[in-house]
Amino acid sequence: MQSKIDESQRKHDDEMSKTKLEYAQKVKQVQDENSKESKQMEKDHKRQMKNLQATHDAALLRLDEKLETVKREGKQKIKEMTDENERIASQQVEQVLEYQEKLKKLEAYHQTKVSEVKELHQQLKEKIVESEKKQRKLEQQLTLEAAEQLNSELSRQISQHDNCEVLKEFMSIMKTMENAETGLRRINALCSSKLSEKEESDAELNIQKIAGSESTLTNQVFQFRQIIINRQNVNKELLRICQDYVRAFEKSLKSKKFMLLCTKLPSAIETKNQSEITELGRKAGELSEELEEKRGQITGESLLITFTKFRMLVCMSRAI
Repeated sequence: MQSKIDESQRKHDDEMSKTKLEYAQKVKQVQDENSKESKQMEKDHKRQMKNLQATHDAALLRLDEKLETVKREGKQKIKEMTDENERIASQQVEQVLEYQEKLKKLEAYHQTKVSEVKELHQQLKEKIVESEKKQRKLEQQLTLEAAEQLNSELSRQISQHDNCEVLKEFMSIMKTMENAETGLRRINALCSSKLSEKEESDAELNIQKIAGSESTLTNQVFQFRQIIINRQNVNKELLRICQDYVRAFEKSLKSKKFMLLCTKLPSAIETKNQSEITELGRKAGELSEELEEKRGQITGESLLITFTKFRMLVCMSRAI
């Protein structure tokens, strides 16, 4: 067993020796090869370094030339850039000055416009105040005019009503005078010749009628004058016309001629005194013509418009 171990150990030692020898040989071979390669590499390296140095020197030369060119061109460009900068700076200064001048003008313009706006605002405010004053004044004036118009309309209506009342009473007087005129005309016609019994009765009846007209006129004139006293808004022109003709009618029916006719004609008819009957008949004709003339004047051309207007008012009043 030991022998096997020893044998194995010997073989192992031999193999190790052989291996070491082979390794040493290989190492030497490698070292030789490396030494040779190192020398070649060193030689190549020196050659490469020489070439590289030459290349580097050439590059440095070119670089120096370029640098010189760049320096020369740089100085020119610097000068150009300096000039350009100075030009730009000068232009900027001019622009700043121009801007400041424009700004000053703009500020002055703005201040002017602000002042104008303030002035315009003040003027507008004053106009508004003035307009409000005018509006209030106009409203007051319109209110006053409306009140005056209402008062005027009220006065007109009152005057119209008073005019109607006066004219209605006057027209009643006119009707009485028309009846008296008709009676006088009838008496004149009857007494122009000898009277029959029937005509005597007719004449006496008409005498009673005209005598009654005088009494009626007296009452109507009293009423007419009472109305005038109580009506203060009667149209003055209408009142003047009515009063003038009332006095004229009153004068006719209270005249001596009319009184003699009313008192003497009945007795003359009773006594059949034809001459007196004829004379009284003639006077009756004169009185009828006198009344007709006075009534005709009222509807004459100079008074037609006035009476037509007020007769319309009477019609309106009656319609109401």
